[in-house]
Amino acid sequence: RIAERIGGGRVAATGHGRRASYRDLPLPRMACTILEPGLEDPRAILDGTKEGLLVRRLSTGSMDPESGRVTLSVTEGFLIERGVVTRRLAPTLLVSDVATLLENIDAIGFDVMCDLGTTNCVKSDQQLPVMVGLPTIRIGMIRVISP
Repeated sequence: RIAERIGGGRVAATGHGRRASYRDLPLPRMACTILEPGLEDPRAILDGTKEGLLVRRLSTGSMDPESGRVTLSVTEGFLIERGVVTRRLAPTLLVSDVATLLENIDAIGFDVMCDLGTTNCVKSDQQLPVMVGLPTIRIGMIRVISP
């Protein structure tokens, strides 16, 4: 029986394996991630942000299952100052561990936008499209690496 380690415990496999073609071995892969909408007006979230980063587009992301570390590549981001979007930023990285990232979400909007497979999950040289659905969210604290 196949099992994988998650958070220090043993969990039975779900059988969710994907592969790029019939020639490849199936691997546990991301397929679809959706964050349920909240109740807040996205405009109010922006207006209530004193200082921050507005992310409009991510190109890639990676997650280390051992440490829980997540790295997201921002290809379209803007500075927020006193609730106003000001200037465009150079490509930027967001780095956090999953638990800290989720704990620091302090606002969730009611507007879910779906990316229907323009991003990919790359694992063991296999590339597969993934779908992501995300409302406007505000993360109170995350490490930003920008040139």
